[in-house]
Order: sequence, then C-alpha cells, then structure tokens
Amino acid sequence: MILISLISTINTQIDKLVVSGLFSVSDFGFYAAASTLAQLPVALTMPIAIAFYPRLTELLARHELLPARELYAYFSGLTAMTVSLLAGGLFMLSPEILTIWMHGQSLPPGLPTVVSLLALGSLFYGLQIVPYYLSLARGEARIILVLAIVAMLLTAPLSYISVVRFGMVGAPLPWILLNLINFIAIGFVVNRRAWSTRRMQWVIQCISLPTALGLATVFAGQWLAGLLTVNPYITVALTGVVCLIVMGVFVRAILPALAGRGLASSPSLP
Repeated sequence: MILISLISTINTQIDKLVVSGLFSVSDFGFYAAASTLAQLPVALTMPIAIAFYPRLTELLARHELLPARELYAYFSGLTAMTVSLLAGGLFMLSPEILTIWMHGQSLPPGLPTVVSLLALGSLFYGLQIVPYYLSLARGEARIILVLAIVAMLLTAPLSYISVVRFGMVGAPLPWILLNLINFIAIGFVVNRRAWSTRRMQWVIQCISLPTALGLATVFAGQWLAGLLTVNPYITVALTGVVCLIVMGVFVRAILPALAGRGLASSPSLP
C-alpha cells in the first residue's frame, strides 16, 4: 500500500514536471495553480473513503457480506454525488472561481478551460476511490499497482505530446484519459471479483445516477444564478446553496433508496 501511495503521488506531479520545461515561468505558475485548484474535489472527497474503509475491512474479515455490500453501495453513491458536485462546480464555474481566487489578475485566455478539463479528470479520479478501497479491504492490490505503474509510464510522454500539440489546454488531457481508464478498469475488475451478481446495478444506481444528479444540480444552480446576477461571488454562492440543498435531500431521501435497491443479491466470498 505504501508503494501504491508513492506511485500515485508521483503520478499527480509528473505532468507539472513535463510542462515546467515547455511553459514560460508565468504560464507554469498559472498551470500549477489550476492543478492545485482541480485537486480540491478529490481532497474533499477522500475523507469519506477514509471513514468507511476500516468498517468495510472489518465486515469483510468477518464474512458479513451483505452489510459490507450495503456499506459499499451507500458510500459509492455518497462519494459519486460529492465529487460530482465539487468537480462539476469547478468544470462549469471555472471563470468565476478563477476570478475570485486570483483577485482580478490577468489570466491566460485558456486557463478556465484548463481548470475545467482538470476538474473532469478529478471527477473520474474521485469515482474510483470507493472501488479502490474495496480492493484494499479485500487484500487485492495487484490491479491497483499495475494501473498505477502504467499511468506513471504513460503520463510523461502523453503530457509532452499533448502540450506540444495543443499548448496549455492539452496538458490536462492525459489526466482525463488515464483516470477514465483507471475508473473503468478498477470498477469492473474489483466489482466482478467482490460481488457475484448485480454488478451493473452498482454502476447505474450508485455511480451514474448520483453523478448525473450532481452535475445537473450544478448546471441548474449556475443557470439560476445567471438569471439573477453576473457577479462571480454571488454566482458561486448561489450555486453552492443549491448544491447544499440538493445534497441534503439526496443523503436523507434518495441515497438510502438507491443503495438499498441494488443489494437484493448475495455477494461472493472475498
């Protein structure tokens, strides 16, 4: 697990090492700031996984498989909703957020697009967190290690090609591509090994629906704010309020139903 953490940390920094030699000092500083901002959805979502991981490990060790699956489904939906709201907010409100964060500095024209693309990659990264911890709880870290090593080997050349071809806007493309591949691979392999049936139901009910709801909520909040104001502070605040209201309804009423319906089958032994 230490090796996986080390490689994962390296993977989040490789793109900066590559672009540092291709951008001016000023552009690199802006890109580094954008990258840091785009990591916030993952950083704020990770405590959810940290909270459920010990309990999941305990349930699997005791072979209490139905409660383990219920816990897994619940936290999958909670994580998907949380990261989609946060990453979706960055994706759709990147100009307003950058205006607030940079305090009126003159920004490179493509920087909002860079933040939006990095946020999209962070969305895919966040969606793989719960399957990642399920794999660790089951003592099956090989798939995670292999994917981390592949990503480490591919990030640098892909980043170089993307930046040379598309400039600053191309820098986030490997982050998006590799995180999408990792999410699909980890989600498919880990769920296939952990649960005997209804794996597709997990994708639909615990990942796709919460993610779609989260993104739609951000869009609705942005649209509503756009009708009322052009002030970036008010736009972000109003969108945040809408997101908080929908998140509260989701946790209290929608998530238990989504997670519960996907669990009417017996999981396989780890």
